[in-house]
Amino acid sequence: MQRRTARLAILCALLGGLTTVAVAWVLTLDLCVGMAPMRFAIAGSTWNGREIDVARRDALGEVALAAEPIGAAHMSVEQTVVLDDVVPSWARHELLGWTGGEEGAGPPEGAARAMLVTGWPFLSMWVSFDQQPSAGYWWYKARNGIRLAPAPANADFRALLSPRERVLPTRVAVGGFAMSTSFWAVVWAGLLLGPGAARRALRERRGRCTGCGYDRRGLEPGATCPECGASAGRVRRLEPREV
Repeated sequence: MQRRTARLAILCALLGGLTTVAVAWVLTLDLCVGMAPMRFAIAGSTWNGREIDVARRDALGEVALAAEPIGAAHMSVEQTVVLDDVVPSWARHELLGWTGGEEGAGPPEGAARAMLVTGWPFLSMWVSFDQQPSAGYWWYKARNGIRLAPAPANADFRALLSPRERVLPTRVAVGGFAMSTSFWAVVWAGLLLGPGAARRALRERRGRCTGCGYDRRGLEPGATCPECGASAGRVRRLEPREV
C-alpha cells in the first residue's frame, strides 16, 4: 500500500511538472491580450552615464519586462513605481546584467533587453531577448530558449513583446515552477483518484462491496467479500429486498 501511494505521488509530481512546462509553452503563443496598464520603474543603475528604466506589461499567465538605457522621459508619474513592484529579484541579473558594465559592453544605442515570463497559476518559466536593429525597425532576438520561428517584419500589437523570435522558454523561475507543479500535481491526483473514490462511495452507499460491486445483503457486517475477498470496510447494512 505504501509503495503504491509513493508511486502515485511520484507519477502525479511528474505529470504536474510536465503540465507546468506545457502551460508555460502554450502561453508564449500570446493567447491573452495585456489588459493591465504598463508600469515603469528606475533601475537605479547606469549604462554609459545614462539611467536605466524598466517597463512591465501583464496579461493572464504572461509578463513582459523591458529594460532600456534611455532615461525616464517617456514615463508618467502615475505609472512609475518602485523597482520591487516591477522586476522580481530573481530576474534582475538577466534583465539588468549589462548595466553599469564596461564602456561598449551594453546594447546598441536605443536598444533594450527584455524578458518574457509565462506560466499559470504561477509564473514558472522565462526567456530573455536582446533588441536588434534592422531595416526601419527593431526586433527582439532570443538569448536562450528553443527557437521556433524568426521575428515577423511587423509588430503584433496583440502580443506583449513584439516583434520577437518565436521561442519556447527553457529557464525556470524556481518558486513559481514549484508552486505550479504542486497545483497541477493535485489536479492530476484528483483526476486519477476521483473516479475510483466516487465509485467506491456509491457502492458503499448501496450496500455493495467497494472492491468488486458484489451485493453484500445478507452477509455479516464484518464478513469479507466472497467474490473478491475484500474486507468489509464501512459498508452499510441493508435489509434484503422483499420478493
